[in-house]
Amino acid sequence: MTRAMVPLTQEDGEAMPALPPLPTPDYSARCTEACMGCTVVIVLITIFVGGTFLSSGSGTPSAVSISCMVLICLEAVVALICLAGLMFGDPGVVQRSLETCLPFPQEVADRLANGESMNGMRNIVDGDRTYCVRCFVWRESAPPTSLFGSWVGATAMPHHCSTCQRCILYHDHHCGVFGRCIAGRGMGGTMGYFMTIIAMAVAGFGTCLFSFVVGSVADV
Repeated sequence: MTRAMVPLTQEDGEAMPALPPLPTPDYSARCTEACMGCTVVIVLITIFVGGTFLSSGSGTPSAVSISCMVLICLEAVVALICLAGLMFGDPGVVQRSLETCLPFPQEVADRLANGESMNGMRNIVDGDRTYCVRCFVWRESAPPTSLFGSWVGATAMPHHCSTCQRCILYHDHHCGVFGRCIAGRGMGGTMGYFMTIIAMAVAGFGTCLFSFVVGSVADV
């Protein structure tokens, strides 16, 4: 059965042939994974923040203990900001537009003209770019400029995520914990949020452990 066609237009009224609607993401998997990721982050924040405050004891906390409490709170805030960035940020989805959809590869144009499905058709490679026959977009492989250079995401390539059902530039992986695609060159996309939230987990553990050590020494 031929799917309904969605016209693509620009504000100036320029239009191109209608396209089938974008594939439907696996919302169930995304929601389940996101709930798991949010729960993990909240639980870790509760443990690390609670542990750091408890380690200060019932008496007047030392300057070091106060510093640990301030630090763990800052780490928790940063982690929550990164969590929001992962949940709602754009990993680098290739949006449909006249620039990304055109020109149609000949086989795609023929099938669209005949109302045929793209089932069984492989993505089309043209030099440094590929045409996704599910999203109907060209995906450029040339790296964009990044504030942090090419040390992160240098080898990541455009990819169509089978869970999110979208083409993502500089795709690293679909995270089964957060339910989102981790992508981006340098600290762009959602890569920065992902790396930072991992760093905050390590830093939070270190702060909490150091606070317990300081508290134990103070009790001796």
